[in-house]
Formats: sequence, structure tokens, C-alpha cells
Amino acid sequence: MLDSTVMRAIVCVWALLLPSLASAKAQPQPLAQLDRAKLVNLAPLLRGAELSLIESTEQGHIKQLTTISLVNAPPAEVRELVAHPEHYGDFVRNMSESTIKPDAEGGTFVHQYRLSYKVYSVEGRHRYVMLPPELGDAVPPVDMYDPDDNGRRHYKWQFLAAEGGGTILVLYGFTVIPQDGFMKQYMDRAQTLELGLGLIPQLTLQLAVKERAEQLARGKVTGVPTGKPSFNFLLERGTVALFLANKGHLAEVRLIDNVNAAAEATIKVVADIKHWKEFVPTISESYDLGVVKGQPMAEFEQSVPLLSWSTKWIVKADAKSVDLFGDDGDLRLSRLRWDVMPATAGKTQLILRADEAFENTSIVLRSLYKLEPLFKYGVNVGLGLVVLKGIELKAESLPRSATVHVP
Repeated sequence: MLDSTVMRAIVCVWALLLPSLASAKAQPQPLAQLDRAKLVNLAPLLRGAELSLIESTEQGHIKQLTTISLVNAPPAEVRELVAHPEHYGDFVRNMSESTIKPDAEGGTFVHQYRLSYKVYSVEGRHRYVMLPPELGDAVPPVDMYDPDDNGRRHYKWQFLAAEGGGTILVLYGFTVIPQDGFMKQYMDRAQTLELGLGLIPQLTLQLAVKERAEQLARGKVTGVPTGKPSFNFLLERGTVALFLANKGHLAEVRLIDNVNAAAEATIKVVADIKHWKEFVPTISESYDLGVVKGQPMAEFEQSVPLLSWSTKWIVKADAKSVDLFGDDGDLRLSRLRWDVMPATAGKTQLILRADEAFENTSIVLRSLYKLEPLFKYGVNVGLGLVVLKGIELKAESLPRSATVHVP
């Protein structure tokens, strides 16, 4: 039986991810689409990864989240799955109810669903609209949004033809994450957690559709995408997150962003670990441990309400990268690798590769991941982004000629 603290966290997380039932007429938030030809060119990269474009406002709130997958199934068959949510219960984890009924607005229907777990259930609704064909789409797009809550959530599915008969499945999304109640203490500490939490329901549905489509279309898609993909067009709008999985389990998150600072200043801020606590909100303590057992080492504690992780890291740094390996503590055997390289217009591309098992010392996270494994995607992105953005802001605040002390 889960204790009350764990249950409180689980229920509150699900409450913020699902729509509330209000009487106001929905006004979906507009969604900005991406260049279709450039999306199709991402296919070789998507063979081994899922990709998200994370766009935020100046205050750190969600502006738009876009998730992109390569599905080894024909576009028409992928759309057929999306367009019939009454069957989602057959392949979406824990969905115990999934029904539709015609809506008063002609040409639409409302999907009523319930997610059931051992100790509680949650439910919600979406209106589906079958949109007319758009230039460049393999099959017509599908719109879905909250019918009751003034645009608290809006998604648009797009289906592009990939080389060899597959589908580039794009899901544009916007959702409002409440900033009050139990979650306020998390948002006050790390606003970027909102971005990670917003990804969870979006990825949950998208990857469920992908898995089901590939099961049904096994053997129909034989082509292998080729070429040299570039996601620079995505970095012009926000942060790119790449998810690499191994046998269905998240193995690594890569966060890529362009920083308005020189590469030299950026890598020095990354390497100056003992000062991270001054500009990364979730780092409560950080130290330079000097040379221990022949290795340069640092220690820092990352914490949010109810959760904290303290780890000693082996540090290897040069002019272009900083490698951290968890030698002892809560995140032992975890790895963080930072790379910098020049980008266009005098900016620097900063890449964080993170393999961190935050759940190893947290019953709250283990319980969440047991209910829905994709919670790990959102949590790792949220906690990774707060470090990435803290380092970016520090680097960008320095004069171009400034130097940063590195221990």
C-alpha cells in the first residue's frame, strides 16, 4: 500500500495533467507548425530516438511542445488509429474507459476517457475535429482539445510521408499547468518542471499510437531513411530534447540549446561546479572536492520538495566538454556530459547528455514510474532543463570578454 505522501504526490501530478470540467466554451490556443520538408529530413535521426521541441515563454511557462516520431507504418494506418479514440483502451496503458459521442458542433465528436489504477481513477474529455487536407501532409491532420476549459489543452496531429513508406508523426501541443496548490512549491523552485510535466501526456499518447501502429503494420515498411538530418531549424524556436531508449526503458536524455554567449565562457561556467548553487535553483549545495583517489572530483546536492539527491562526481574537463561520472552517493553510476560548439550568429550550441536514475533513492518517483513509465521522460527533462537554463543564463550574463574562475 502506498503511503499518504506518495499518494498525495501521484494524485496531484495527475490532477494537473488532466483537464478540469468547467462550463466555459473552449477556445483552443493556436499552434505554430513547422516546415514539413525539414521535418521529413529528420527521419534518419528518429530511427533510434524520439524528439521534442520545447518552446517556453520569457517567464518559463509552456508556449508550445512538439513531439516528433518515426513510425514504421503507413500514414493512413497511423491516422486511422488516432481518429478512433474509442479504441485507445486497447493499447493505451491503464485506460479503462474510452468512448465517443457526437458533439453539438457539426462534424466533431467528444472522447470521454478514464485512467484507472489500483487506488484511484482520473477522467477527462477531448473534442476531436477531422481537419481538411493541408499541403505537404500525407493524410489530413486531426485536431483535439478540451471542450470545457477555455483551451487549457490543445493538440494537433500531423502525418508526413517518410522514406520507405513510414510516417513522420508530429504532435503539436499546448497545455496549461496549474501554478497553485501542492504544485506551487515545485514551480517556485524549478519552473522548468512545468515543461517536463507537459510532455508526459503528450508522449504517452504519441508513443502508444506509434507502438500499436508498428504492431499492426509489421513487415509493410521496408525502407531505411537516409541522409544527414539537421535540427538547427528547431533550435531557432526553442530547446531540442532527444530521448534514447533501450528495450523500452529511457537510457539517455539529450538537451540541446543555443546560448547567446561565447563558447569559452559557456564551458567555463559548466566546469565551475562549486558555484552551480548560486545560479541553478535546484542545486542546494555544490563543492569542489579537489583530487580524490587520483581523480578531480566535485559534489552537489539537487533537491525539490520531498526529493533530494546528493552525489560525488568524477570530473573530466577540457576546452570543449565536461564529463561527470557518479562515483558515490544517490546517483552513483549516473553520467552527465556537457559539450559546446560554435553556432551561428555568434552563439554557442550547448548539449547536455544525461543518464540519471533519480528513482533509485525515491519511493515517490518509483511509484510514479510504476504507474506510468513515461513519467521518467518528463521528470528527467524538467530536472535537466533547470540545470541547463541556469548555466545558460549565467553564461549570457557575463561580458563577452569576461573570464570565469575554474578550480
